[in-house]
This record gives sequence, C-alpha cells and structure tokens, in this order.
Amino acid sequence: MSNMRLRKRFFFCLRTLVLALCLVIVLIPFYIIVVNSFKPYADIARNIFSWPGGNLTTDNYANAWRRLNFANSLKNTAFISIFSNIGGVVFCSMNGYWITRHPNGFTKACFYVIIAFMSIPFQALMIPFARLTSNLGLSNSLVGITVCFWAMTVSLSTFIIAGAVKAIPAEIESAACIDGCGSLRTYWRIVFPQIKGSVFTVAIINTLWFWNDYL
Repeated sequence: MSNMRLRKRFFFCLRTLVLALCLVIVLIPFYIIVVNSFKPYADIARNIFSWPGGNLTTDNYANAWRRLNFANSLKNTAFISIFSNIGGVVFCSMNGYWITRHPNGFTKACFYVIIAFMSIPFQALMIPFARLTSNLGLSNSLVGITVCFWAMTVSLSTFIIAGAVKAIPAEIESAACIDGCGSLRTYWRIVFPQIKGSVFTVAIINTLWFWNDYL
C-alpha cells in the first residue's frame, strides 16, 4: 500500500514538474516582450534577456502609440467587432432558426450550400470578394467591412445555431403561437433566450476573428 502511495506521489510530482516546465517555456516570450518594452534600443540589442535596471523607459509605448495612430486603430477595430457581431448574431441566428423549423427541399439545399462554404479557404475567395465589395461601393469603409463580415460569418454561425435550435422542443413554440405570438415574436421571446449559450459561443468565436483579422 505504501509503495502504491509512493508511486502516485512520484507521478504526481513528475506531472507537476513537466507542467511547470511547459509553463516556463510558454511564459519566456511574454517575459522578453514585456521586459524589452521598457528598455532603450541599445540595451535590447545588447541583451534581450537582461532586466531594464536604471535605464527603465516608457518611450517605446509613446512612440508606438503615436506612429501606429493606435487610438484611431482601436476605435475602428472596436466598431467593426461590435457591429459585425450584432449583425452576424441577428441574421445568422434567425437564418438557423428558419432553416431548422421549416424543413423542406429548398431550406435543406440552402443549408447544404451554406455549410459547403466552410470547406472553401478565404484565400480562394479573396480576389473575387474584393472585386465584389469594390463594385458595391463597400471598400475603404467601416460599414463596408462590417457588412462583409456579416456575409463571412454565415456558414459557421448558422451551423452552430441550427444545431442548438434542434434541441428545443417545437411544442414550446406551438404553445406561444396559440397564445398569439407571431413567428418573429416567438423567436425573440421563446427561442432566442434558450439558445443564448450557442449565441455567446458564436459571438466569442467571431470576436476573436474580427479583432485579430490583419488581412
């Protein structure tokens, strides 16, 4: 019994040591970035691992803020992320709901076409998509890129939300219809609150994409 406890303790310590080593390896780049951000260029070139010491400076942050016009970039990115998410969640959630609750040949074909776009890399669509947005007058515009993101989030968002709607009993919606709710009111009052977990998942995935989309 004591041998078994010793073995368990040994493997526990070994796992802890391995995880700690992995954590150190992951944190090294962050250490280099943070430490060197407070050092002059000469000290960075001399030794990237050294501590700032007496040459501590915040000029790097001031220069980056000024040269990159960071305030304007942050404003634009926040605008795109917020409104692209709002439009994507509204349109894609309603799309997924309608396709799920109206199963026929047309809606199934639409769903399969939408899902098929998930297998096409954006690089293959980039040039024709850029030409289309230019012809529609959506280029060089925050509203234009927001509308483009609405279109590009349709596949994954519709797929996730359609799966969530399938898990909701249709009898709940029938009861709401008997009480006088129309299709739109039934969706927003009955269905949407029950799929908010999937909606939040879609919003998080899309936000990471919108915020980090350098291309």
